[in-house]
Amino acid sequence: MRRRTAPAFGLVSAGIGRAARPWDPDVIDIPEELAATQIKYGGDAGREFIAALPQRAADFLERWELRQTGRPMHGWCALVLPVERPDVTPAALKLAAEQVSIGRILLAQQAGRQTG
Repeated sequence: MRRRTAPAFGLVSAGIGRAARPWDPDVIDIPEELAATQIKYGGDAGREFIAALPQRAADFLERWELRQTGRPMHGWCALVLPVERPDVTPAALKLAAEQVSIGRILLAQQAGRQTG
């Protein structure tokens, strides 16, 4: 499997009526909406998350021998890449912002629940 270092990436928009750039499996697209949300609510941590996403994705794709099979999806806190495992089983690689996990721990502690 080829090494995925210094991946190419681009910001893309899912805006209605925009001409879509052809999908390229060697480019990790970061949706503009995800970047904007992370920067708006996460500040510097959100910027760092977005800046690190292409390399994080490339590292996990390589480590787990995954092949990206389609355009990325996202919510407000994560990038999700449709992938195939080495045995061609369809899967998804979800790369979430760390502050989401920290937020869940804090909420659980406030509610008096143990976190592990």
